[in-house]
Amino acid sequence: MFIKKLINEYYPQIELINVISNPTNALQVINELNPDLIIINGSYPNQSAFKLLEKISNSFYQCIFLFDSEIECGKSKEFEIDEYLIDPILENRVKEVIHKSILKMTDRYISNQKKILLLSSRNFQYTKKNKIAIPTGQGLVFMELDNLIRLEAQGSYTIIYINNKEKVLASRNIKEFEEILSNTHFFRIHNSHIVNLNRIIKYNKGRGGTLTMDDGSQIEVASRRKADFLNIFQ
Repeated sequence: MFIKKLINEYYPQIELINVISNPTNALQVINELNPDLIIINGSYPNQSAFKLLEKISNSFYQCIFLFDSEIECGKSKEFEIDEYLIDPILENRVKEVIHKSILKMTDRYISNQKKILLLSSRNFQYTKKNKIAIPTGQGLVFMELDNLIRLEAQGSYTIIYINNKEKVLASRNIKEFEEILSNTHFFRIHNSHIVNLNRIIKYNKGRGGTLTMDDGSQIEVASRRKADFLNIFQ
């Protein structure tokens, strides 16, 4: 396939994950793979390509249509076409369309991330209602604060441990969660840990000490935070 060859040669950052020759199972495959970019034959009979796109569950993909002629392209003006190629397919035109699609995908990704950050910035409102919006790679997870047992730093991410020994990987660092959870029943006990004070069942003495949480986990208390922690219960 000429387009496949050009993509492999000029755009190695694009991973080609599947080539579907049978349109009958295309919807299932697309929904399973959830691609960022779809290249589809827009000259299928009865506008089946456009009907297919209407059923795709992911709305954040970019699409390039292939048409046999200007006539076929003209028939589809009522549809919102991202980019298109018309036979004969020229190398420069393919590179132009792929480049535009990459830019659009990048803009869409940035826009989506801004929306997530905007929603996440409202977490202060949710904490007042005993609820928090946790940003993840897929979107937001809404969680009751009482269900959070502890938070653990993982580089620029945070692992949030919840009931039933489940956990969520949040796409924010622990410092941001410390700010969000200020003035609540959460306390940063260590550089790497924030704990839910209501879920502590035991404190063992030591240089800093150790906490036992109600999920059985044990968290070290930083020596410089020991006094502030103990003062909470006085």
